[in-house]
Amino acid sequence: MDRRTTNILAIDDFKKNSNIAFAILYQKYFVYSKKFILNNSGSLEDAEDIFQDALVVLYEKLCADDFKAHTCLGNYVSGISKNLWLKKLRNKEFLLEIPENYYASHQEEINLAIENERDYWDKLNGYISFYFVTLQKFNSGYFYEK
Repeated sequence: MDRRTTNILAIDDFKKNSNIAFAILYQKYFVYSKKFILNNSGSLEDAEDIFQDALVVLYEKLCADDFKAHTCLGNYVSGISKNLWLKKLRNKEFLLEIPENYYASHQEEINLAIENERDYWDKLNGYISFYFVTLQKFNSGYFYEK
């Protein structure tokens, strides 16, 4: 079945509230969405969820009276899937999973980093204290001279 026929049948089935259109689009176009999502940090479950959401968006658009398909429904569904996935990635909070034995295997590096951090803050506090004392001397000398 060519794309034009697929489009016409799918649009007619959607308007009749038939589930055949969903099956046709899934069989023909899920592969493209799945490939995109898997190549962009997604899983098979993510691909299925996103494709289902894309079909819902398509269904809502088709139910609107002013919908005009200027391209193949496959391209339309793939574009919706891509946009939904990119939106999900933008809004996703990335969590860092640390293995239980990480601290034990990297204890020396962690302790060294903590010690370096302490040295940094100690130096910074020393600089701030020196600056504060110098500023106090300057201000007291300036105001007492006047």
